[in-house]
Amino acid sequence: MQCKKTNNGPIDSISLAQYFGLNEPDKDELEDDEEAMTLNKDMKEQRIALKKILLARADIAGNIADKDASAVDEFDSAVKELKKWVCIANLDDDKEKVQLSITLAKHSRLCQNKKATAISILLKAKKDLSGKGLRQVDEELLKVFGLCDGMEHLSENLKEGVHGLFPVVKRSV
Repeated sequence: MQCKKTNNGPIDSISLAQYFGLNEPDKDELEDDEEAMTLNKDMKEQRIALKKILLARADIAGNIADKDASAVDEFDSAVKELKKWVCIANLDDDKEKVQLSITLAKHSRLCQNKKATAISILLKAKKDLSGKGLRQVDEELLKVFGLCDGMEHLSENLKEGVHGLFPVVKRSV
């Protein structure tokens, strides 16, 4: 289906659909068409798999870039690709949401040199999410606080809070 544009020629509906995506079919349409239902299920599974792969790739690249400054460009490109497909709202698992928050905060800290943005992302994750992954959020937050001048008191307060929430128990044998 092609329509005429006034200045630059025909509108390519296929490239528009590839760029912006199409609306998913209604449930009524899917119930009537077995092939469409199978295709819809397969596409959703592929999209979920792609999101997990991109998140894992960006997380690994972030861990490497945190230790080796020469890997920052790879991490930057991995996060840019991740942002095309994944946002925190369309993740179901809190563990993945924590992982995404930490990855985006690392990206802000390492690639964009935006420490305030990294702190904001991490504090929002602490407020909105729960689970064991919050210890990793606190560890990343300590790294960012350590890079900022005048935030030693916040770093010390957070360390005390981490020790209170996650005490180190020494067991005698």
